[in-house]
Amino acid sequence: MKRLSIFNFFPLISSSIILFHFTFSSQFSLPFNDRNDFTSLLEENDPQYWYEMAKADLEERLNVARPLHKMARNIIIFVGDGMGISTITASRILKGQLKGGCGEEERLEFERFPYSSLIKTYNIDKQVPDSAGTATAFLTGVKANFYTLGLSGKIKKNHPDCSMVQKNSVDSIMKWAIDADKATGVVTTTRITHATPAASYAHIQNRDWEYFIDDSIVNENSKSLCKDIAKQLIENQPGKSLNVVLGGGRYSFLPKNQRDPKGMFLNDKLVDAYGKRDDGRNLIDEWLNLREIQGLQQNEYAFVNDTEGLKCLNYNQTKYLLGLFNYTNMEYELLRNREPDGEPSLTEMTEAAIKVLSNHPNGFVLLVEGGRIDHAHHEGFATMALLETLEFERAIRRARELVSIEETLIIVTADHSHSLVINGYPSRGNRIEDKTHSFDDSRLPYTTLIYTNGPGFRTLSQRSEMKYENTCE
Repeated sequence: MKRLSIFNFFPLISSSIILFHFTFSSQFSLPFNDRNDFTSLLEENDPQYWYEMAKADLEERLNVARPLHKMARNIIIFVGDGMGISTITASRILKGQLKGGCGEEERLEFERFPYSSLIKTYNIDKQVPDSAGTATAFLTGVKANFYTLGLSGKIKKNHPDCSMVQKNSVDSIMKWAIDADKATGVVTTTRITHATPAASYAHIQNRDWEYFIDDSIVNENSKSLCKDIAKQLIENQPGKSLNVVLGGGRYSFLPKNQRDPKGMFLNDKLVDAYGKRDDGRNLIDEWLNLREIQGLQQNEYAFVNDTEGLKCLNYNQTKYLLGLFNYTNMEYELLRNREPDGEPSLTEMTEAAIKVLSNHPNGFVLLVEGGRIDHAHHEGFATMALLETLEFERAIRRARELVSIEETLIIVTADHSHSLVINGYPSRGNRIEDKTHSFDDSRLPYTTLIYTNGPGFRTLSQRSEMKYENTCE
C-alpha cells in the first residue's frame, strides 16, 4: 500500500496557522518616560471603543478565514524555541513600548493570523519535554523519547545498539518533501546541528552527538552504523539533499587541526578557534565536492560564512546553499556584528532561503527556527529573549511579503515553554522589564518578569535587594 504523506492529504485550509504550546538586561532605552502613573487611554474609557474594535476584528476574521480548497504548494514552519505564552505576551508588550505606546494593546504579526490553537507537549518518557523529542514530534508526526532525534519511542537516550537505531528511524517532513520533488531548507540561529534543526534530517540516540559518537556507550559491533549529526547532514538522506542550510556551528564540520576561518569570541575578544572533529574530515569541503559530483555549475551552489557572502549571491541561479555564520551558535540579535563580515539576522537568512527555494517549480518546505529565544531564557536574560522573539516576528513578516499567501501554508509554533512568569499587578504601560509596585513581607519589590528557575538559584540563599537596581538597562 502506498504510504500517504502530508502532500497527499493536507489541503490549504488557510494561508496561516499559529500553534501555541504550554507544557541581563538590555542595552537600549525605551522611547518614553516612566508610565507608572498611567491608568488608561482616554478612548478606552468609552464602551463604543470596544464595540468598534470587536466589530473590526470579526470583519477581519470573516474576510480572511475563508478556506482555500487547494493543495499547499509551499509550507513554512516557524519555530520559536521556548516561546511560550508568557514570552509571547511580554514580547507583544515590549514591541508596543518600543513604538512609544503602552504596549498591552499591541499585536505581533502572527497574532493576526486567522486560525490559532493550543497543543500539549510532552516526550514519551518525560512530562516536561526537551527540544529533540518535541522537534521529532512535530516534524515526523511521531512522539519520541527525551534527547532522541528522528527515532520512534522504541529507542531511548544512549541506546547502545546502532543497528536498532537505524531500524527505528522515522522520516521527517523534509524527506516527504524531497520524495514529492519539492525543494527543502532549514534556517536557525542556533548551531545547524542543534536539536530542532537536526530533527529534520538526523536519526540519533543522543542530541549531543553533533560531531562525535560516544564510544563508551555504543556497542563495538554496531559502532560503524552510527554517524554523528553533522556527518548525517552531509552523507545521508534527507540531509545531503537539503537545498538550503543556514545557521551556526562551524566547529562540528571542521577537524581539530584546522583553524576556523572567522575565529570565535571569548570574553568579548576575537581569538583563534579550531574544529572539533576527531576524524580529520572537513565536511564543508565534502559538501562542496558533493555538488561538483552532482554536475552543478559553480554558480549553482555556494558556501558562505558572513552577511556579505549571503547578500552577494545570485539567488535566481543558486540551487544549493550552505551558510555557517558562527563557530558555535549565532549571536543574539542585539549583540551580532552587523558589518558585511558579520552575521546576518534571522530575517535576512529567511529571505535568502525563500528566494533560493522559490526557484523550484514544485514548491518548497522550509523550517525556520528562532532558537536563541530558548538560550536567553536558559541564561535568565528575559529582555534578550523578548528581543529574539521580535526578530523572529520580523522574519515571519518578511516571509509573508515574499510568498503568495494563496499557495503557502505558514505555521508558527513553539516546541515548549519556559519558567518565565508575568505577575505583580504592574500599572498599565509599566515597562515590561521593570519592577512592579508590589512588595513581599520584607518590603522587597518584585519585577514584572520572574523566572521560577535558572542560574540565579545556585548563588542566592535569599531574595536580593532590588529596590535600587535598574532592571531596564
